[in-house]
Amino acid sequence: MKTGKVGEWTYVLRRDRELPESERTEFLLRPLTTAEYFAVISKESEGGVGLGLWTRLCFGLVGWSNLTDADGAEIKFAKDEDGQVKTELLDLFAAAPGGGPAMVELSVAIQNRSTWEPDAEKNSDSPDSSSQES
Repeated sequence: MKTGKVGEWTYVLRRDRELPESERTEFLLRPLTTAEYFAVISKESEGGVGLGLWTRLCFGLVGWSNLTDADGAEIKFAKDEDGQVKTELLDLFAAAPGGGPAMVELSVAIQNRSTWEPDAEKNSDSPDSSSQES
């Protein structure tokens, strides 16, 4: 998947990394802006970690390819009027097999690239960028 803007990167879930490239789902992610970062913190304090995860995905998930629902039908990526992933698509993603853990993994990847700590990526559970991210 080709990235479109500076800072965007392609992410492949851990569970898909051994699959042939044609079978992998690729996600296009971007780090959060400072305002978005604090909006996530605010949502977490209001509604818990789950709401923060959801908000982080709304901001930082900017595309995907080869994502299918529980029936194997392709889920096409689309944005809402605010330029964020449509929430009904996140609902489909969450309901797909392994969707919940995948959403957590993506949220963590976005968070790791959005932090101000210089050693955050080195200390994170992020995958080795040479084989999983581009």
